[in-house]
Amino acid sequence: MDIAFLSLGEKYHIASLFYNYPAIYSSQFTSITYSNDFKFLRISVNKRLLSKIKKIYLFINGKKRLKEFRTMINKKLLDSYFNQRQQKKIIVIYKK
Repeated sequence: MDIAFLSLGEKYHIASLFYNYPAIYSSQFTSITYSNDFKFLRISVNKRLLSKIKKIYLFINGKKRLKEFRTMINKKLLDSYFNQRQQKKIIVIYKK
């Protein structure tokens, strides 16, 4: 896959994946996740597929999300979502 458009959600989640909650089911490119914070199942792509994407545009909406993103960088939480050795480029787009 060449390109993806993703956003950073509440509680540090990207593409319905959470760094602190493992997938409860995973197939070749999809996962089913559950977070105690949101209390429902989510179907999404998995880390394997995200890591194959050559260019990711990550949208960050608002100061609160920007602060969360900075925390993710400082605590190296992005490694939970992307295999950095395979990832080509992540472009961050911020909207106040």
